[in-house]
Amino acid sequence: MYGPQPPKPKYRYTAPVIMLVAAAAAAFFGYDEMRKYTDNPDVTELACGPDVLERAGDRKWVAVPDCLPDFDDAYEVTDGARVEGIYIPLHDAKGQRAGLLFTKDSETLDLSAQLRTATAEGEERDAAEKLAAKITGAGLTGMTDEIRRDHVDLMARNLPGISRDTLVLDHLDAPNRATMWFGWGVAGLLGVLGTIFFLRARKLSALDAAERLAWHQAQAAQQTARAAPQFGAPQPGYGAPPMQAPWGVGPGQYPPGQYPPGQYPPGQYPPQ
Repeated sequence: MYGPQPPKPKYRYTAPVIMLVAAAAAAFFGYDEMRKYTDNPDVTELACGPDVLERAGDRKWVAVPDCLPDFDDAYEVTDGARVEGIYIPLHDAKGQRAGLLFTKDSETLDLSAQLRTATAEGEERDAAEKLAAKITGAGLTGMTDEIRRDHVDLMARNLPGISRDTLVLDHLDAPNRATMWFGWGVAGLLGVLGTIFFLRARKLSALDAAERLAWHQAQAAQQTARAAPQFGAPQPGYGAPPMQAPWGVGPGQYPPGQYPPGQYPPGQYPPQ
């Protein structure tokens, strides 16, 4: 690019907008945790039975101690080489399906991987016992939640009766006041900082606009000065003083026989 360039634009509002959006997200997270806590002051123990989780309802803190996890039909959900979680069917004492337990606990995933890769019978039995102790020992408790939408079709192909309305037991998930206050605290901090940075950005943006306006005015003045005719240089014959004659005749005087422009000797007239 050639010639003088205007001041570059400065994106003053980027940081405060990001902060305010993050504050809104943190506030929503805090509100969601608050609703989870206020709706579930204590865990509700349910008798195991068909569709027990659907009967409990979404986002309920429940325990189903009578249910039996079916590790033989457990299904791992993977994203490439990474295991996202394990779905474990729950049955009642009669063998009827009661629901699904979902866990993404790292220790549980490691035990599941050991069970999957075990080659000897003793290794497989040992891994299965550890996995069962991990799940049942911690208690069949958690928050009921909708099955993840990106898992619905995959689970429907592997387990019968799975649909978008299927609820799962998110293992060991529970209301947490600390998480709620953390969300509100982060939202408040980001909200204050975002407001401060927003007001500062508005002030600096006004200064930037004044700087750009001054630059454009200066450029316009320079262009006007270059385009205007130069009236300061005197031109002979156009109202300017006559040039000094080389033989010393003073200003406004002419040698004999010479006359100012537009005047002629007696008897001579301008060309017709």
